[in-house]
Amino acid sequence: MTTKWLIFESFGLIAAFLILTWIWWSLRPVTRGQVEKFVRESNLHLTVDSGTRVVDAIARTRLWRVIGVLMAFVSIVAFGIVQAVANEALNISMIMVLFLLIGDYVGSVVAEFRTARSGASLGPRTASLVRRSPGNYIGDWARRWPLILGVVGAVASSVALIAGNRDLWVSAAGFGSALVAATTALVTRYVLERPQRAESADLQSADDAIRSRSLHALAGVGVGIQIWTTSLAIGGMLLTLTANDSSINGATEGLVALIFALAIPITGTFIGRRLSHRKFPIELPRSEVVS
Repeated sequence: MTTKWLIFESFGLIAAFLILTWIWWSLRPVTRGQVEKFVRESNLHLTVDSGTRVVDAIARTRLWRVIGVLMAFVSIVAFGIVQAVANEALNISMIMVLFLLIGDYVGSVVAEFRTARSGASLGPRTASLVRRSPGNYIGDWARRWPLILGVVGAVASSVALIAGNRDLWVSAAGFGSALVAATTALVTRYVLERPQRAESADLQSADDAIRSRSLHALAGVGVGIQIWTTSLAIGGMLLTLTANDSSINGATEGLVALIFALAIPITGTFIGRRLSHRKFPIELPRSEVVS
């Protein structure tokens, strides 16, 4: 008992140190390097006026994503403590990373609602005569991947249920992937339809770049989550369909678990991060009227 709690306390101290270091690093003032990275990814021509808008957007988005991750981390630690007390055993799982990604995703969604309520959306506004399209702000992958992964996840969970699987994690993973796809689509439309102020061209370009970076962050993290959850749903479906097959041994089941519960999810996390920072130059037609 003493040894187990010593391990648990050591793990808690290390995790707390890492998360506090990450929070300090993330909440420091926006640096020149971060602004330059934003400009490179969106191909934005930065001016003195638009620079302030970009710094404000970076800080706001970063703050809410940190809050989302922190809340997820606190929930994980609290649940781990309860489980450790109840079972007298320390259980550390890779699923913790998934919950941190979900916290990041929720933080990104909240940041968009906060942006819409900020001073940037007040005052005289422009109404575009050309409807904004996701293709103007982000690549086709952001429209295809969430939909495909959501459908595959839902189908995998449905097949598992029909085959007799009643494990909550299988249903939650597959239908959760579909929920993330729907949420991404709704928030994407919300970002695109957010009013734009009647102001100088450089500030409007900065506003468009902020929309693009927001959509990249949202879709990238969402795809990372969906690859993970859809993979879990497929793995659960395969294990359910082969449960009564005598030719399937424990080694085969272990291999399925290794691939669909570890290898693919970890790969998906890196894919999602890479997509979040993909370069995308914005070129929009300026056909607007003041409202």
